[in-house]
Amino acid sequence: SQSTAGFLDGAFRIDHKLNDKSSLFLSTYYRRDNYRFSSDTLYKWRTANAVLKYNYLIKDNLSSSISLINSNYRYDVSLDESANAFNLDYQIDYKSAKVDFGWSLGLHQVDFGASTILYTFSPGNLEPLSDESSLNPLNIQQEKNRESAVYLNDEFVLNSKITLMAGLRFSVFEVLGDRDVYSYFEGLPRRTFNITDTTSFNAGENITTYTGLEPRFSIKYGIGLNSSFKASFNRMYQYVH
Repeated sequence: SQSTAGFLDGAFRIDHKLNDKSSLFLSTYYRRDNYRFSSDTLYKWRTANAVLKYNYLIKDNLSSSISLINSNYRYDVSLDESANAFNLDYQIDYKSAKVDFGWSLGLHQVDFGASTILYTFSPGNLEPLSDESSLNPLNIQQEKNRESAVYLNDEFVLNSKITLMAGLRFSVFEVLGDRDVYSYFEGLPRRTFNITDTTSFNAGENITTYTGLEPRFSIKYGIGLNSSFKASFNRMYQYVH
C-alpha cells in the first residue's frame, strides 16, 4: 500500500471592547498532522492551545492585564501489524495564569507582575493493540512541575539619546507529586535492579524546590534617526529542558 499524509489546522481570534477601560481577547489554535508509511506505521501529532486575556485601564497612567493560557501537545505512533501491534503516546500539558501591570511615571515606564505555570509531562504509554501482539504494556509515570515568578522592570529615558532598563525577576520551580522517586546504588546505572529505596509522594505534594534570582540590564544609545547601539545583560534560569 502507498504512504499517506494528512494535515489540518484552524485558528479563531476575537477582540471585544467591553467599555472605555476594559477589553477582552480570546485566541484558540488547533493543528493535527498524520503520516502513515506503507508498512502501516502511523504517526500522529496534535497541538491545541487557547489564550484568554482581560485588559483593564485602572487610571490614565496605570494599566493591567490578566491572562489564562492552556496548551496541549500530543504525539502518537501506532502499528497495525498483529504480531507487534501497539500504540505509543506522549503528551505535554501546559497551564498558565499571569497578571501584569504597566505604570507610566514621567520618564519611567515601570512594569511588574506575577505568573504561575503548571507543567504535566506524560513521557510515554505503550499499549499492545491486539491479543497476538508480542509487546507488553509499559506506562512511565507522569511528571508534574509548577513554576511561579514575580518581576519588576523599569525603563528610564535619560535623555533624547540614552535609554536605560533595569529589572529583577525571582522564580520558583517545584517538582510535585503524585509520583514515586527512586534511590539507586551509588555509581551504578539507574536501572530497576539497582533500586535501593522508593519514596512515594501524594498528588500536589512538594518533592523538591529550586529558586533563582534573575537580574537584567540594558542600555540603548541612539545614533541618528534610524539607528541605535544596544548592550544588555540578562540572567535566566531554564528549569525545563
